Amino acid sequence: MVDVNFNALFHVTRAVLPGMIERGRGHIVIVGSIAGRSAFVGGTCYGGTKHAVMGFSESLMLEVRDKGVKVSVVNPGSVATDFFRGERDTSWMLTADDVAEAVHHAIDTPPRVLVHRIEVRAAAPKKG
Repeated sequence: MVDVNFNALFHVTRAVLPGMIERGRGHIVIVGSIAGRSAFVGGTCYGGTKHAVMGFSESLMLEVRDKGVKVSVVNPGSVATDFFRGERDTSWMLTADDVAEAVHHAIDTPPRVLVHRIEVRAAAPKKG
């Protein structure tokens, strides 16, 4: 979980950031989690990695915004994925499309505007 949720983020960012800085533009969008700002029983590893994502994204944003690079983090609540398949009712959860729309919102801004942090939750359970 540490490798996927944090180490991969670090290494991919390290690979793409120099080119963005050289061009004087770019946008890094990170998918975090609401778990990155709160603790919960059973969340020691997952919550810890998402807290690290929040610290990483905020520090990176402050370090590179004057170089023309934007950094945004999208923090969804629970998302209905295969991770939950068969376990329980997921009708109250966000969909992957909901998260993709939030990412699009972060990217689709004027050049002088930075949306750094978005928190996304489902408005209400799907009716059915």
